[in-house]
Amino acid sequence: MAKGTLDLKRKMKSVANTKKVTKAMEMVSGAKMRKATVSVLSTRPYSHAAWQVLQSLPVVSHPFFETRAEGETAVIVISSNRGLCGSFNNNVAQQALKRLKKNPTADVFTLGKKARETLSSAGIIITGDFEKFDITRSIEDVIPLAYVVLQGYLEKKYNRVEMVYTDFVSPLKQIVRTVRLLPFSRLADENLGEVGEATIESALARDIVFEPSAMEVLDFIIPRIIETKIFQAVLESEASEHSARMLAMKNASEAATDLMYALNRSYNQARQGAITQEIAEISAGRAALE
Repeated sequence: MAKGTLDLKRKMKSVANTKKVTKAMEMVSGAKMRKATVSVLSTRPYSHAAWQVLQSLPVVSHPFFETRAEGETAVIVISSNRGLCGSFNNNVAQQALKRLKKNPTADVFTLGKKARETLSSAGIIITGDFEKFDITRSIEDVIPLAYVVLQGYLEKKYNRVEMVYTDFVSPLKQIVRTVRLLPFSRLADENLGEVGEATIESALARDIVFEPSAMEVLDFIIPRIIETKIFQAVLESEASEHSARMLAMKNASEAATDLMYALNRSYNQARQGAITQEIAEISAGRAALE
């Protein structure tokens, strides 16, 4: 019985140490989530301004607006570099696999180690794997990826570019979305950065004269908007990742508390049983001596 109580004490100590780790990770993830949320909100004024300019332009023919049948589809999959965030990475991978099942010849570009590992293990050939920093600080971090898909579309290698990412709705709710980046649409994507508000404001905008020409303005502004949308999706994904990890660590801490309570009860019962057995043995020995 003494051996049993010692085992229980070791387990209680191990669970207590684990709880300290999960509690610390929960607090760190909470702080990172708040910073990531601020970053998400800070990109929206730029998105609004870009959409205002775009909506003010006259309707002209441009390569980024072309809808064509020739070419392949490019799919960008955004995940995290680390685990311990519940089903966050698995949900993104499953959404991507569901999309790729309908179009198995698509070129896949991953941003995040977990997406690359999961898709590769499922037999998907990764066309390009781009480094994702744990904290994306500026739009410069996503320009290489944006350049590859933009050039591929201009060269007519791709007829469609999509992006799979996790949209941050609230600390308790994140939604995996698949959005189309190209061919470009003047209709605002209300699910990404709330840029849809700009279309209402633009309706009241006065006529604007563009110099040197509307076509050259489109040549410049559309790639910037695509870069911004990818950047915004990365920020949304990071906020969702930290939120999911915070919730997962919170659940782990609560589970550790419940387990400690159960182990403590078992320890007390075992200790009480040991004491009772010792008293019974002492009483039996005394009775034998009498």
